[in-house]
Amino acid sequence: MRPSPAELSLHPRKSKSIDLGELRLEHGDPIGAYTFDRAVGKGGMAWVLLAHDLEARPIALKVLRSNRRGSGLVRFKREFRALSRLRHDNIVQVDDYGDIQGHPYFTMEFVDGRDLHQEIRSWKRLKVAERWARAEDALADVAQALGYIHRRGLVHRDLKPSNVLVDAHGRCKLTDFGIVKELDPEADAIVSRTLVGTWAYASPEQISGAPIDHRSDLYSLGVILYAMLTGRRPFVARDMAGYLSQHRETEPRRPSELVPSVPPHLEDICLRLLRKAPRERFQAASDILSRLSRTDLGDRDLDTMGDDSIPLVGREFELGLLEDAVSRLTRRSGGVVLVEGAAGHGRTRMLEAALQQARRIGIPAHSARLTPNQGAFKALMKIADDLERDLGAESHKQLRHAIRTFTEGGNRLAGDLRYRLFDGIRAGLVRLLELGPGILAFDDLQHAPLPVLQLLGYLARTCIARDGLPLLIVATVRTDVPTPTLRGFRDGTELGLAPLRVELPGLQDAALLELSRKVLGAERVDDVFVRHLLVETSGTPLLVVEALQTLRDTPERGVFDDEDLATEVVPVDSRVPESVREAVARRVRQIPDGERSLLEALSLHGYEMDVNVLLDAARRHEWSGPVADAEPRDRDAADAVLDHLDDLIDRGLIVERRVGLRSVVEFSENRDLEVIRRDISPLRRKRWHASLARSLEAAHRENPLAAQSIGEHFRLAGEAGAAWMYLTRAAKVHWNRSLVSEAEAVVEKARKVEAAAKEEVSTADFTRGRVDLLEVRSLILYNQGRWLDARQSLSALRGAALVVGDDPLAASAGLNLGSTLRRLGLEEEGEAMVQAVLAGAQASGDRQVIVDALHRLAVFAWERGDLDTCHNLASQALRSAQGPEMQASRANIHNALAAVHATRGQLAAATSGLSEAGAINRALGNKRDEAVALGNQAELRCLQGDLAGALSRIEEALGLSRAVLYREGEAFVLRVRGMVRLEMGQVGSAAADFQACLEALLDIGGGGDTVAARYYLARIHLDRGNIEAARVQIDFGLHTAERADPESYGALLRSLQARVFAMSGEDGEARQVLAEILRRLPLLPLPRRMQAQLDVADTWLLLGSIERTATAARNVASVTASRGLRCWALRAWMSLAETSDNPQEAETARASAAALAQLLRDDLDADQGASFEARPGIAGLLWAVH
Repeated sequence: MRPSPAELSLHPRKSKSIDLGELRLEHGDPIGAYTFDRAVGKGGMAWVLLAHDLEARPIALKVLRSNRRGSGLVRFKREFRALSRLRHDNIVQVDDYGDIQGHPYFTMEFVDGRDLHQEIRSWKRLKVAERWARAEDALADVAQALGYIHRRGLVHRDLKPSNVLVDAHGRCKLTDFGIVKELDPEADAIVSRTLVGTWAYASPEQISGAPIDHRSDLYSLGVILYAMLTGRRPFVARDMAGYLSQHRETEPRRPSELVPSVPPHLEDICLRLLRKAPRERFQAASDILSRLSRTDLGDRDLDTMGDDSIPLVGREFELGLLEDAVSRLTRRSGGVVLVEGAAGHGRTRMLEAALQQARRIGIPAHSARLTPNQGAFKALMKIADDLERDLGAESHKQLRHAIRTFTEGGNRLAGDLRYRLFDGIRAGLVRLLELGPGILAFDDLQHAPLPVLQLLGYLARTCIARDGLPLLIVATVRTDVPTPTLRGFRDGTELGLAPLRVELPGLQDAALLELSRKVLGAERVDDVFVRHLLVETSGTPLLVVEALQTLRDTPERGVFDDEDLATEVVPVDSRVPESVREAVARRVRQIPDGERSLLEALSLHGYEMDVNVLLDAARRHEWSGPVADAEPRDRDAADAVLDHLDDLIDRGLIVERRVGLRSVVEFSENRDLEVIRRDISPLRRKRWHASLARSLEAAHRENPLAAQSIGEHFRLAGEAGAAWMYLTRAAKVHWNRSLVSEAEAVVEKARKVEAAAKEEVSTADFTRGRVDLLEVRSLILYNQGRWLDARQSLSALRGAALVVGDDPLAASAGLNLGSTLRRLGLEEEGEAMVQAVLAGAQASGDRQVIVDALHRLAVFAWERGDLDTCHNLASQALRSAQGPEMQASRANIHNALAAVHATRGQLAAATSGLSEAGAINRALGNKRDEAVALGNQAELRCLQGDLAGALSRIEEALGLSRAVLYREGEAFVLRVRGMVRLEMGQVGSAAADFQACLEALLDIGGGGDTVAARYYLARIHLDRGNIEAARVQIDFGLHTAERADPESYGALLRSLQARVFAMSGEDGEARQVLAEILRRLPLLPLPRRMQAQLDVADTWLLLGSIERTATAARNVASVTASRGLRCWALRAWMSLAETSDNPQEAETARASAAALAQLLRDDLDADQGASFEARPGIAGLLWAVH
């Protein structure tokens, strides 16, 4: 059992000796400058002893147990340093650190009193008014203490009445921080996260093992306040499971129901603190004090900084823009704001001002600073983890599942894992936004890896632009460095909306004058001074502040001595202007070597780093022996490293924060990182990278997400073998999580060291690693359509996989190789390769390979127009594709069968198959495939005459395509929407859709719908009588169709060409083209055959051949009516009604057309119906029906 802090009282108790392992303590034994009295308790990490100093004053000592010295010594020292910096009236003070025969200890202030639990029990005898006064005072005291530690990045994590001591004056003091409880490395990770606090007082997120932050302490404070108000805890259970259920699911009874005299304001505070979701609680301890009308005394230490702080001037207009954007959130209006400026222009400070305003009006914000070397994994997971922590126990299950899958998945998973994570993040964010507005803030967006930009664009397009949720994305961007990846953010194309761009220029005369007078005083500043300041600093705020601070701190010097203006004439990092670099250099020039050494390590790592890893790397770096065998030389050296780290934190050059159970540090400013890294010599860099690689390897060897970082450090250290192994592993990890560009970058780095690695790695490891690397590279090349390179890589992969006995991988490579050969025009070789793979799979009984091979052969048959073979092969594959592991294959097969069904006019079967494929893709997160499936469904519904249903699916497909920036898919869906609008009679809107489709395709280098888009544009131009515009579209379309025309729209363009000839009086040319089309008709798929005959009918009519017009219309009407192709049937019946020489046939055709027109009109709303009725001939048909 762990002791209660109340046991530190001086009540007489029989003294007993204690055994610390190699050391036995008896009453009266010396412990440094203290004398041992007795033990008051022990835990898994340390003993708690009562002792007294030379002046007989009682003191508490915490002594590390012998069995924890090796694993817990560094953390024990870190605890002491963290707690020893705390100086607050409501926190038990930690003073001294020492060592007794190898057992480190530290001393704590002794509080002669009792704990809050005993205090609460004594209140039952008090008058009601005094009881509530005591409760309010205690609440304020604990809130003061929590506010103080939370501002310093600490979380208590074990807040309960027994950890709050009440001294003789009635003042509460917080003690027994939960850091020590994390020191046991043998404890299970989940247990460590959930059992840190006593279950009765633990927050829902803490007891369930979710990430926690300072708001977890506020929940525990709510439980304590409940006990102070009612004399009992809000929840009582027998075990952890019971507490977990109640903390997460049960609402507490109102305190006033138990004690009617409870003051309403204390009850309101209590119930808000006990909210299940962290964001619904008070967001800071200071909010509680404000509610109590108490001053937050913990800010006194911050107020003393006023003399050194620099006021924000010259940014009133820009601040107003930011404040307006934040304020609009209260009206549930979101947006995107980009704060842009060069280095040193105050982007970060403007962002902080916006976040400060958000805090004032109670809008929560998630903020992150991006660094140059931060990987996609860390950046994405930080955003996801922050959201999960904010939701706490109510974390959306889709978010939790996405995080778990993304971090733990080993092999390639079905679907797009990246967008499954994006969807999880979006689901969690939407859950938060249902409760109120929110802000996502990012400093230095120019450093964001591509997946982070994709995520932010996805959130902007879906949450803000599409759904209108009250989300504000604010980011700072440097403008003095190239940022091509942000072009789509600046112009809004990747956001789906126009961002507010707040540009920060240099400070001008008036702002410089105001700032100078505030810093130096009016008597030292005049117009000449301001002009000189502007010339020397170009109005860059950072340089201005550096100059003014130098003049303020050295008043005896001249206004601008030459030394102040000197800059180093050395090559500088292109990302940091030379003048800014010098300003930074002045700040760090006097840093001692030991501290600078830690800064070097942190700068070469490039982003936040676990404190233990940093300390281990520093010790390895300073070790004179081989790096691989590095150990601390002595305890003094280890202590010195800890001292250096704490000094850097105190200087403000680095910041420390808690991430779950770990402490991490990072640079306060990215520019400091860049300047320090630039100044490290090549030899020293190499040694550092070696130390960092081994420290990271020791800490994260089994963590797949750390592989790239470890491999990169090994590579820069010149250790090719280890680098190649880890980079190969990282490439697979990236690919398996759908991070294709990241995988490609890692593959190229691994290939550069492969030759050298072969000499350092065992033959077995190299062979297996080479297979993995070839696999990833082959898949990348195949997906990029780099067919020549893919052929070479896939051939090598197939051979290497066979050598290591990986038959499934060899089969997969063979299938991709077959498709690649067909893409290169080697159709027979490609099909033979796939047939060989199929034969091998059938012999071995590998069902997955059999299904994939059959599907490939079905696609080949479709491409050569053999619908029967395609249908047979796909059907055979579908029968074998059973089970959850085959879902992705089933979706692909359904798409192939749907193409066959649609071509044959079997629209019901095609629609059913596409619906199932869409559902599978939705479940797997394959948004591109889902969008295409929805577009195909919409096209089928259009042909069936369900125009409203088609539009519904089109809007969903457009949303998906735009959400993932799938331009080719968006173009296809726009083309389908144009078809629907054309059938509705909305010709202008249809033309706009076809034009947008065409422009999108041309922008990305063309696509399968280019010919179709030109066909529809040409058709609209001809209907409007614009022959020349139609001729341009036809000529371009036919030229494109010669290269690629998978859907046979080239034949339709030829039919329109015949119409152009007829409209131009070139009857002979028109008849010649018509004859060619009639010869080709039997070879066309059914949909194109019907469309071609309708266009041919129009041309025969222009040529005066009424009989041939009627014949074409009759043929189309017969086929389309029987197959449910209502839109084409309507055109055919209307044409036949006007051209048949048989009155009875004409009347039947007119009645059929009228019935179809009414059927189509009934499914449309008023506006759509009006457009439909405006189509030529439709109004007359509908009038005849009525």
